This record gives sequence, structure tokens and C-alpha cells, in this order.
Amino acid sequence: MRNIVITLLAALIPMLASGQEWIETGKNDSQTWYIYKNIQDEYGNHLVWVKTTYDTPEARKQAMNDIGTKYHVFEDKTLFCFNSEWSKLYVKSVSAYSKSGKVLSSYNANYEDWDYIAPETIAATIRDLAKYIYENPMP
Repeated sequence: MRNIVITLLAALIPMLASGQEWIETGKNDSQTWYIYKNIQDEYGNHLVWVKTTYDTPEARKQAMNDIGTKYHVFEDKTLFCFNSEWSKLYVKSVSAYSKSGKVLSSYNANYEDWDYIAPETIAATIRDLAKYIYENPMP
């Protein structure tokens, strides 16, 4: 897992230098994940946007079924809040979008429901990459 993170960080540095707002952080056969490079602080915590694109008809239909909409989901954006030590997180907001960019579904947390981040999980990878971006800002 550590080698994967190091490899991702090595690939991340040139992308940061290119001025892209959304940085690709991972991909499989049906989805691609991105982190928004402008990480904000709020009351000592770190706000990190993660975008997921659903790249196949099957993935779009599965996302549609998962959130219970009538239309295929082409992407969603999730706002994660990490605590100041980057050891816990909660989902602050999620929005799902159609092909045309129309909001199909959205959710905003009414309270902070913190979870510890387990090692070798997607959450740990997002945390590691977001922390790197936060600590190594590029123009």
C-alpha cells in the first residue's frame, strides 16, 4: 500500500505543477476519482472535495440505483472533513450529477459524525494525497 501511495505522489507532482484544479488520484474499469487541489480549513479541520466520475453505463446505472434517482449518475462530488491531525473524517456533503450537470441528489450532514480512518483503505489513500497537496501547495 505504501508503494502505491508513493507512486501516486510521484505522479501527482507534475499534475500539481500543470495548474489543474481536479487532480486524478485513481481509476478502475468503471470509475475515476479526483481531489480538488484547493483544500480549505474550517475551525482547524481540513475540507477536501473528491469527485467520482462513473465511466461506464453499468457504473452510472449502479450509482443511480444506489441513490434512488430516475436518471443515470455521471459524477458525484463529496466534501470530506478531516480533523486537524488527519486521523478522523466525516462526510459533510454529497451531490450527484447528470450528464448535463443537473443536480440529481444532494445531502448535507446535520452534525459531525467522525470516523477513524482505517489503514490501507480508500479513505486512507484520499487522506494521504490530500495531506500531501495541503502541505505542498503549488501555484
